[in-house]
Amino acid sequence: MNKRKFTNNSFYFYDPINKDFKHVETEANSLTQSINTNQITPTLPPLIDIALLNQRLDIYKKILKSPTKEKKLKRYKLAQEEQDIKNSEIDKPLSKDKQEQANFRLLEFLIDDLQPFTLLKNKKFKAFCNFLYSNYRVPCISDNDAKIIKAFQELQIANISCSIYTIHLAVSDGLKINLRQELLKKAKALNLFLVHHNKYQNHFLQIQKILQPTKDTLAPIQDIDNRWNFTYKVLERLLKLKQAIKLLYEAI
Repeated sequence: MNKRKFTNNSFYFYDPINKDFKHVETEANSLTQSINTNQITPTLPPLIDIALLNQRLDIYKKILKSPTKEKKLKRYKLAQEEQDIKNSEIDKPLSKDKQEQANFRLLEFLIDDLQPFTLLKNKKFKAFCNFLYSNYRVPCISDNDAKIIKAFQELQIANISCSIYTIHLAVSDGLKINLRQELLKKAKALNLFLVHHNKYQNHFLQIQKILQPTKDTLAPIQDIDNRWNFTYKVLERLLKLKQAIKLLYEAI
């Protein structure tokens, strides 16, 4: 999931009930306040014009590629006026499928591009998601340090049941358990040892073949500095290689 802040570019969605455009950023802020004050009544209308929404999403993506703020705003204004003319007649009721698609597109846009990241931590946000699109599953955002540390220390979990992005945040972006620094330090040290000690590589691969003859051998993750999700990848690979690593250390 992307962690993005609000931009200065205006972005609107069409409310066919009131036949008016609503400002997404304003509505998102209003929604955040409602949820944080335990008022779960959604502030966004359930009806959204799918054609206009799709076009405005495309416009927004093009704006982000513009080189300067002034050009972005100018380009957006021209594109907005053009699309407003084309869609001035759009106020017909949507079919159920089209409505669900429209709601999903808006929900996806709000979560990925506009909503404050802290909103996803709020337990009541799921209720709003169900209102817009009942089949959508909000990514799990929680304090995972304890689970990661337990998994790494006990080396009993091959796959950590959590999103890659959440694990990356939990381990490397400063959640509140101090052990995370020691955990990450040890994981990096172990990974670097396996990557850079060439004389042990063949032995390490042979151990894996003995343990799992029918499976392909795995190498440690090497590009740990240039991958945004290296924390998850390193931990996941080390956990999968736990038995081979133990046997290698016993052998040396």
